Amino acid sequence: MTNLWIGVGRLTRDPELRYAESGRAVAPMRVAVPRSGDDGADFFDVVAFGTLAEACAEHLAKGRRVLVEGSLRHNTWNDTEGAQRSKVEIIANRVQFLDAPRRDAGSAEPAA
Repeated sequence: MTNLWIGVGRLTRDPELRYAESGRAVAPMRVAVPRSGDDGADFFDVVAFGTLAEACAEHLAKGRRVLVEGSLRHNTWNDTEGAQRSKVEIIANRVQFLDAPRRDAGSAEPAA
């Protein structure tokens, strides 16, 4: 695979589970990846599909650490005023949960 992105960071918000018209699960999320050597971070839009999307929505929450492996996808479109827009996102092939599982769907705290 020539288009490979791997990063470790923290979710900036809970994954948002949705279903496409086809019935396929989709879970967009945003990951903050710390920069080496300074206090800054880079923010990446990540999208998981299918059973991976459902697992992310069930087990992840804002602040959780993840390792994401995927490929970059560059999208372009025209907005409602005709201006061209673009966005790069990571299509997740694998998401590894690096923190302990959360207790329930409403809590981001690890189990005791």
